[in-house]
Amino acid sequence: MRIVLALSLILPMSSAQPQFPSTLYAAHYRPGLMESVAERRDMQLVDCMISSPWHSLNIWMRVESKLNGEVAICRTTDVSAPEHQAMHKRRQLIELDWDTAARLCAISRVGERPPGACPVVAEVISEEAALAALAPPATPPQPTPAPEHHAPELLAPQPAPEVHAPQPAAPTPEQPNE
Repeated sequence: MRIVLALSLILPMSSAQPQFPSTLYAAHYRPGLMESVAERRDMQLVDCMISSPWHSLNIWMRVESKLNGEVAICRTTDVSAPEHQAMHKRRQLIELDWDTAARLCAISRVGERPPGACPVVAEVISEEAALAALAPPATPPQPTPAPEHHAPELLAPQPAPEVHAPQPAAPTPEQPNE
């Protein structure tokens, strides 16, 4: 009992799994690395991929930047390496793919900001909620235009028919001239 109490006083409390949604801090992979991880794992590439010290692969999360309000729907594509897991948990760190980090953390080059400078709110969501959020917005059906009828007389202006007044018949030799 005393050992457990002593350890609880020494170990940081933040290494436990945070309650989600939770404020975490985002670090990032170098450009192209998370995509390589996904390919090695035979995982489909998605717009936002994260590495988490708390979650297993294929867990979906909604991640919102506290810097600019940008939101990303992310899939856990990697997990923290065993030698980094304790540090990531202690620092409340997740790692984003480069493109998502650039958008959520407002960075334009690798290492531009330290991880603590990119606070995000993360929450676990169901796969159904993730897929619904990622689906293109439904557009209302557009009315189908009426088919065009091309009557020949309507395609090009036609000259008006010539109207001729009836002419008196020419006298014939059998008829006398009146």
